[in-house]
Amino acid sequence: MLGAEQKSYQFLYAHLQQSQRLSLIFIAIITLIALNYPGEDAWTLAVIQVLFSFLLGIAALMLTLGRIQRLESGSRDKLARLRLLAFWQAVISITSITLGIHVSGGPASPITLIYFIYVGAISSYYPRRQVIFLNFFIIASYLTLLYGYEIGLYAPHFVVDSPFNQIALQNIPFLCLVAALTLFANAVVIAVHASQTQASLQDADAQNLYLNRLHQLASAGLENKDLHGIYQTLAQQIRLILSAETVYLTRWDEASRQVFPGAAAGKVNEEYQILFPSNPQEMTLTKAALYAQ
Repeated sequence: MLGAEQKSYQFLYAHLQQSQRLSLIFIAIITLIALNYPGEDAWTLAVIQVLFSFLLGIAALMLTLGRIQRLESGSRDKLARLRLLAFWQAVISITSITLGIHVSGGPASPITLIYFIYVGAISSYYPRRQVIFLNFFIIASYLTLLYGYEIGLYAPHFVVDSPFNQIALQNIPFLCLVAALTLFANAVVIAVHASQTQASLQDADAQNLYLNRLHQLASAGLENKDLHGIYQTLAQQIRLILSAETVYLTRWDEASRQVFPGAAAGKVNEEYQILFPSNPQEMTLTKAALYAQ
């Protein structure tokens, strides 16, 4: 793998491993809460079935993560598969949080705060567009849940009897407005933060790549004993470091006062070889640079 892609892969892989463990624990806890709820309405049974499906889904994602890790394919292919896996894992996790809100008090559930914690935690691992989509998916999920309470499609499962439960149910339209504004503001902040984080990571990768190429440039002179090989390696590495279209190296011969070709990297390699050696009376860039000293 290339250096930057290798680091991106390892970064995302480590995140997914930890996220899958936490998701498994969270879904298991929510499932236990749903199982201990005294009601046996159709919605409760449906929620339990979905949560069990998500437990199996997370287990399948864990197996898939292991398979991706063992693949021998190229770095970009593995990274693309990992990003797709990460996206669907986020969708399952957000849906699980929504179901967790439903079985732990609905509009009165403190689990709603996990939305903010979760989206803030994943913002560094996903591209900006995916972060924006996941934020709006959270908004749509929570507002759909509250709307279902408002029209009487289903009722929240209150774990603890509290006066706040009825107050929350009586003010669902107001809660929808507050939730929409809060989650939207959070989405904007997170999107900006994600862009800045991604830009910082890209800058760090570019700096690391630059330093790696400088190291390779220094190593070329120590490891290669063939003079022509040294020239050619230096030309290629300098071209990569400078992101240049063409780089050529010259060799000055003091005895004949001529410029000889060293090596070239880029599009004019053959043309470069034809131009040299130079006439002793001709003023070249190499000769001008030497005289300027």
